[in-house]
Amino acid sequence: MRDMAGDMIEAQHRHPEFPDYVAVGAQLATPVIKNGVAIFVDSQSYAADFGFQWLMFKKTQLDSHSGLDISERRLFQALKLAPDALRGKLVLEVGCGAGRFTEILLKYGARVDSLDLSEAVFANADNYPPSSHHRITQADFFSSPIPFEAYDIVLCLGVVQHTPDSGRCIELLVRHANPGGLVVFDHYRKSYRSGSFLRPSAWVARKLILAMPEEKRFATVERLYKWLYPVHRMAGRSMILSKMLRRISPILTHHQRLPLLSDDMFFVWGLLDTHDSLTDVYKSLKTKEEIEDIVRSTKVTSYDVWYGGNGIICRCQK
Repeated sequence: MRDMAGDMIEAQHRHPEFPDYVAVGAQLATPVIKNGVAIFVDSQSYAADFGFQWLMFKKTQLDSHSGLDISERRLFQALKLAPDALRGKLVLEVGCGAGRFTEILLKYGARVDSLDLSEAVFANADNYPPSSHHRITQADFFSSPIPFEAYDIVLCLGVVQHTPDSGRCIELLVRHANPGGLVVFDHYRKSYRSGSFLRPSAWVARKLILAMPEEKRFATVERLYKWLYPVHRMAGRSMILSKMLRRISPILTHHQRLPLLSDDMFFVWGLLDTHDSLTDVYKSLKTKEEIEDIVRSTKVTSYDVWYGGNGIICRCQK
């Protein structure tokens, strides 16, 4: 007699909307199915803090929750497509998190294969349950059961720089796109005039926090954030003061960058992004030229690299 888990696994493989899983590397031999998510790993590894974060802030960055179009604008800035162009496309979303971009992709009719190493997959499943247009997989992208050359669009926003080898990650993103497919990702920028190089206090705080046990990290970040947030809030009334404070403070706020957020949302978005920036095990920085070199070494027919998003955005045609 067949067990229910076995039937569910085979149903995932037979699903006509998505390519079958393949056996790769050190992944578990067969997935465990939980809340509709196919789980191929027994550990979150370096992504555990991200999993905690997205389960806690699972609706914070959703446009449907904020009432704004922050995620939609960021997505289409990178895709450079009209929303209608997503209809019917098979999209691999690498590093899906709680689903800020899943929401937009599904909204415009894409079939979305969402993948994440962390338990953020369960926040995603709560927000956008698996369906005929949405499959969710918890797996390590570097040895995932997702087949190569199977997707119309491969999307990875806010993730590549947090992997153990961002160059290898980019190569794999390209391999998963089908011939003629689109690959879109962003990456932190290496620059001595902007970004992380202007926030040495954040680098010190991150080192100290990552040395702590995982269960103590969020509480530490929260205390630090609550201590400094009132100063940021006052400085937020002035663009000059706000910019100066961001250069010396270890926390992140958005008073000038996202002025339409309510006071409550300012606080929560800042806490979320501060936790994100102070608990990431890997934080790779690359120049525009380094990104271009990596992309040129892959099988793409054209590419465009520009400053935007988290630092640098790349759009490739395979």
